[in-house]
Amino acid sequence: MMTATGNPPNKKEIAEFFRLGLRVGALDYSAAVRWADSVLLIEQKPDIQIVEVSLSGAGGVDKTITCLQEIRGVASQDMAARLLLAFCWRKIRTKQWPDERFACLLNSIRLSGEISEDLEHTLMNLDEDLWLAEEGVCGTVEEAMKAIREFSRSFEEYEKWLPPQVC
Repeated sequence: MMTATGNPPNKKEIAEFFRLGLRVGALDYSAAVRWADSVLLIEQKPDIQIVEVSLSGAGGVDKTITCLQEIRGVASQDMAARLLLAFCWRKIRTKQWPDERFACLLNSIRLSGEISEDLEHTLMNLDEDLWLAEEGVCGTVEEAMKAIREFSRSFEEYEKWLPPQVC
């Protein structure tokens, strides 16, 4: 089970969460703009990159992604993905998303090229099991989705660190 130990995500890691979420279609760019706006209200001398994210709304999702990428700092390799998986888990747990969207987003996260090899391997195995079930080769779709839900539940502890703009 994945546990949310250590420090909460830093500004760069939250920016990467938004960027990855926008890239895979899990988040709306307006949530990233609202997050940047909230940072501007708190910080006395915010970085110009945060200002750029705040102003990026008129440029659409691509502009917001570019601005988020420019935010300075160091991000751990999987923090953004863990936060995004926690977000996805919340959406499926609260029945806001159908299974199909959930499975598709997990595959998009896997294909993003922005996660650790271990996480990518696990997501690939889950996706392959679902595909094999859908093709009638092995197992059932219900069993494959149950395994996907159980894996995603392991990121539930990261929900406490989700920015309020996505909750």
